[in-house]
Amino acid sequence: MSLYDANATGTIQVPDSEIPRRYNPFKPTDAKATGAGKANVGLYCSPCHGQDAEGTWQAPRLIDGVWFFGGGSDTAVFTIIDRGVPGQLMASWGRIAEKIRWQIIAFLRSKGGLPDPII
Repeated sequence: MSLYDANATGTIQVPDSEIPRRYNPFKPTDAKATGAGKANVGLYCSPCHGQDAEGTWQAPRLIDGVWFFGGGSDTAVFTIIDRGVPGQLMASWGRIAEKIRWQIIAFLRSKGGLPDPII
């Protein structure tokens, strides 16, 4: 049994028009950034999402093109990390430096997450 429910109705409680568009300064091909991102996934994300973000019984995999919240753009992923997902186990990690959050997103993209659909 999982504590994560992909069919739950929790969403980011801010209209898309109010979320400023953000651009990741790191590319999924940047080995230094993705290496730092992997290390930070291990530090911050792995207790719930697994060591390589492959998913666990309590949280979904992050290294594919399926994003249950926010549509999967880099802006949406950044916002989910920043604010969490109300009604789900995903807490806010806004205290993590922006650079680290972008490196995490670059790592996720490098592992097979679809490219930012908005770019």
